[in-house]
Amino acid sequence: MLQKLKPYTAFFLLASILFAASGRALFSDGMFMDGTIYAAVSENMANGLGTFWQPHLNQTLYPEFYQHPPLALGLQALAFKIFGSSFLVERFYSLATFILTGYLLILIWMEIGKPKDKAWIPLLFWFANPLVIWAVANNMLENTLQIFVLASVLVLLKSLKTKTLFWIILSGLFLFLGLLTKGLVALSPLTFYFWYWLFKREISFYKMIINTGLLLLFTLIPLALLLLLSESAAHALESYFKLQIVNSLKEVQTVSSRFFIVGRLFNELLASFGIMLLIILIFKKNIKQFKTDFQKNKQNLYLFLGLGFSGVLPIMISLKQSGFYMLPAFPFFALAFGLLIYPFLENTKPKLKKQSFLYQNSGILSLLLLLIVFSVTISFKNTIGRDKKMLEDVYSISSSVSNDEIIDIPRNLAQNWPLHAYFARYSNISLDDVPTQAHQFYLCNKGDFPLQKESYKNAELNLKKFSLFKLNQHPDN
Repeated sequence: MLQKLKPYTAFFLLASILFAASGRALFSDGMFMDGTIYAAVSENMANGLGTFWQPHLNQTLYPEFYQHPPLALGLQALAFKIFGSSFLVERFYSLATFILTGYLLILIWMEIGKPKDKAWIPLLFWFANPLVIWAVANNMLENTLQIFVLASVLVLLKSLKTKTLFWIILSGLFLFLGLLTKGLVALSPLTFYFWYWLFKREISFYKMIINTGLLLLFTLIPLALLLLLSESAAHALESYFKLQIVNSLKEVQTVSSRFFIVGRLFNELLASFGIMLLIILIFKKNIKQFKTDFQKNKQNLYLFLGLGFSGVLPIMISLKQSGFYMLPAFPFFALAFGLLIYPFLENTKPKLKKQSFLYQNSGILSLLLLLIVFSVTISFKNTIGRDKKMLEDVYSISSSVSNDEIIDIPRNLAQNWPLHAYFARYSNISLDDVPTQAHQFYLCNKGDFPLQKESYKNAELNLKKFSLFKLNQHPDN
């Protein structure tokens, strides 16, 4: 039994590194604003506040949440429905998407003929991207999207061997699910047959066009049927398209240059370049093996590089850009780098003596290390890792103010999106900076006061970052 664990030593060690790198952020309270909003919308959906096609954040901010397609939100809502409302639900959901993505990456590695026991190589390059470690702890929609993108490419690779239409239909279905998760950024695998034709030349140009057309067709057919058969789906997706796609192209700008995303890509890949250089220097004696194997690997290597850039370069169309938009592309770069470095590691053996204790028990020791690291990191579940003072105030206010309450705020807090998100996630309290009439409570930065100070009294909460006031006489009384 213990010997059966030995081939998994590298995988256990990599998992230990993952938890060591992301553990506190993954399991402690406090999270990036976008991930908190997604969790709040999903929990609301699980509790009957909003529906799959009409998600709901709170009464004053996104009462109809059409900022993204709803599939990832619906899947996470299912997790809340089953496991309850703890903030650990969205964390374990995010971790589960990460594990499934890694498994699909391994399946793709094996599909192109590489051994399972060396699948830790592309996993290493995937983990090396700082954004990947960050995303798993912050509940990004791209975590779910990666699953559908990789599944689509996996079955397209299978289609090359069997030459049956079934795999193209299945790939189109995965792309359709990707569209329902994060929109047009899911469509990078549509370039698969182009890159395959360009670098491998095992299909004709005509066949490449036909297969790409079929893939697009089987992506759009379920979408068209959905839009025709469901009025609520059509309204939701049309609203998303106007709010996010059209608006992003016309009005929203978050970066000064369209080339921002390219610079961010190479910045994210610096660690991978460093790892490659280190491996080459350590195993430089295998350079002859590299030269031989490179010729065998280069076509798949170029294929995955092409898919990676297909997931990044279209982002340049808009000046609304962020690094995490690239997340679905990183597994393909990891596969490409893995193929490049694989010849250096193909025939390497551990330098431990075969009879040594470490060698004989490497599997169980690495598993024990993983369990220890995981136990340490999950112990952070009772701590606050991000926005500590803000979260403590949110919890304190939530214990004194009823759920579903609307709290008035000044204009200088109107765009404090993390504050909106935390209240929505943990108490379903809404914040209003333009009230038509005064509500019972008023929240402002510590040291500030309501404009009509004489109408309020201090709520007598020991807050760290904010001050809460209560009307002397609620207008409904």
